[in-house]
Amino acid sequence: MSFKSFFKQKTIRFFIIIFASLLIVSNLVVYGLSRVQYQREHQRQLQGYKDMVSHFLTMEDQAMALTYTTHYYHTQGIRISLYDENQNLLFTTEEAPRTNTLQTITDEDNQVLAYVNYDDDYSLYGQELSIALVIINGFSVIMFFMTIYLLYWYIQKAYKYLENDLNLLGHIDQEFYFSDLEEVSLRIHHLIKSEQEMRLSQKNYVKVLAHDIKTPLTVIKAYIEALQMNKLTLNESILSDIQQEFVQIEKLMPQLITTNPHQLEEDISIQSVIEDIIGRYLEVFQSKNIKIVSQLKNRQIHMERRDAYRLIDNLISNALHYSFENQSIKIILDENFLTIEDKGIGMDEITLKEIEKGPYRSFQAIKHYKQGSGMGMQIIFDIIKKYQFQISISSYINQGTRITIKF
Repeated sequence: MSFKSFFKQKTIRFFIIIFASLLIVSNLVVYGLSRVQYQREHQRQLQGYKDMVSHFLTMEDQAMALTYTTHYYHTQGIRISLYDENQNLLFTTEEAPRTNTLQTITDEDNQVLAYVNYDDDYSLYGQELSIALVIINGFSVIMFFMTIYLLYWYIQKAYKYLENDLNLLGHIDQEFYFSDLEEVSLRIHHLIKSEQEMRLSQKNYVKVLAHDIKTPLTVIKAYIEALQMNKLTLNESILSDIQQEFVQIEKLMPQLITTNPHQLEEDISIQSVIEDIIGRYLEVFQSKNIKIVSQLKNRQIHMERRDAYRLIDNLISNALHYSFENQSIKIILDENFLTIEDKGIGMDEITLKEIEKGPYRSFQAIKHYKQGSGMGMQIIFDIIKKYQFQISISSYINQGTRITIKF
């Protein structure tokens, strides 16, 4: 059964049941009240008839009593039989009364003058009452069918509005007939948008994790290249550092499998994160003869630990990879901002605009560092947006880049 059929059938069926119940109850009430009134009228008429016949018989005018009885029969339509004091039949209607109950007609001294058998079930008053009930019920039925037609027409119209509103669910900036469905539509739209954002977040999450894996691999690669070029001598310290980077990769692999983009936020010491990442990249800095100049204050930020490491790691990693050799990288952490400034290849205005739109690498960046993917800056922008930080970038070709983040 379609919703349309269900909606119509249930509504009309409910209305029919309610109407039938009201009609039955109203008929019973009307019949009860009318019956009481009818009995009172019947008693009044019977008493009037008996008084009149008693008057004629007291006057010893039996013929007049019979004439009045005949007239009463024709005007009231009541089956009636009249007997004298000895119960001899004086008059009866063409259709005799169905009852055998005789009622006495007495004079003022309570002397029996006659007997009457009175049957009012077929009186004109009773017929008028029945006709009135039939007319009322007939009018009620006519009104009912007219109401059903109007209800059906209204349901058809309302269903069209409902069908149109249902087709608009999930869309915004649409005009709804039913305000409740408009609220539902907004909720559905928010749910769809949240689902899309979650899927995009999970998709980006995998890319970010893949990018995170590059950091320990870069350190390991730097050690291997330095060992091959005899710039370093293999010792326990180097082996320990390489082992730590493998441990870091092992920690990242379960995250790649579970793809859960959310962690609990906590107060993170940005100074400790910067010092930790500088220590991890120390051999890479030394291999390029890049000096780190830092001015760090103890500043704590409430955020996910993983996001804090990703933000600082990508800032320092970009500064490292796109700096010229034999230069310096300046890192300043104050109460309200973090600044990382390098002396490297820099970026032109086109690159600065493109990196805000999505992963992008200029020809100069690809030429200088082939292994990059452009994801680093996107991770930085995503984290900035997530925690409502502010970022400003100042960069000049072959002079360097300064990035400032305001907390």
